[in-house]
Formats: sequence, C-alpha cells, structure tokens
Amino acid sequence: EIKTAGNNAIIIDNAGIVTKPLQPAFYATLAANVDPGTDADYNPIFNTEIFDQNADYDTTTYTFTAPVTGRYLLVAAIRGYDVDTDFSVSGYITTSNRSYYNNVGRFYGDVYSSVVVALADMDASDTAIVVVNASESSFYLSANTYTHFHGHLVC
Repeated sequence: EIKTAGNNAIIIDNAGIVTKPLQPAFYATLAANVDPGTDADYNPIFNTEIFDQNADYDTTTYTFTAPVTGRYLLVAAIRGYDVDTDFSVSGYITTSNRSYYNNVGRFYGDVYSSVVVALADMDASDTAIVVVNASESSFYLSANTYTHFHGHLVC
C-alpha cells in the first residue's frame, strides 16, 4: 500500500494486482424515462450514480469536474424512442475545451441509439456534460443503463 494524507493511493495485492482507489471514475444513468419537451439542446438528467469513485460527478448539475489535469475517457450512450419517421437526434459531450459529436442511428422501429466516445484533454476544474439535440419535442430518453454517461482518468 502507498498512502497519501492517510488514504490508500495505490494498493498492490498478493497476486500483484494494482488498484488506485482515488483514481477519478464515475458512471451515471437516468432514474426514469425522460421527455425533454424541447426540440433544442437538452442536458439529460443523469442523476443516478452507479459509482463515483472520487466524488467528481454532480448528480444535480449532471456534470463531471476533472480533479486533476490529464486525459479522460468519456462515454455517453443515448437511447430513445419516437414514432415520427422524420425524426433526427444528435448527441455530444461538451467539455471546457471542446465538444465531441456523434450522429444517432435508428436502432430498430422507433428506437434511436448513439454512443459518443472521447479521449478528452482536461485541465483541473474543467467540466464535461452531455447534450442531446432532437428535431422535435416528443422524443423520450430511455432510463437505466440504456442511457448513461461515464468516464475515468486514463493518464
């Protein structure tokens, strides 16, 4: 064990497996299906944490704040549904430095799915948030692990 300020910073077990309990990592989902009610930019309500290893994700603002400067792997999965065949939606991750985009494809029937993956350069205190933009106001985001936002410090 290697400690810093009385906390385990690095743990190496008998098998040589290394874990870093203070390494920033989070995974958040929607608590229930959501109707954004808009045909403009919308920040999904990722208010249910599966985990937040370093307490860097805010479930009231749906924002990740980088605790240290580094490269962060950020992933946003967006799944929703609508009955309009002319419907379109896009999703992106916006950080303090730039935005990362991906188009949404029709998964089947009236279900749309998209995954945005970014290796983002972030400085300490930079933020990241997910934005969805739909072409109409009757689009619903699917809850639980269908729609989620997660990330961790890579290096």
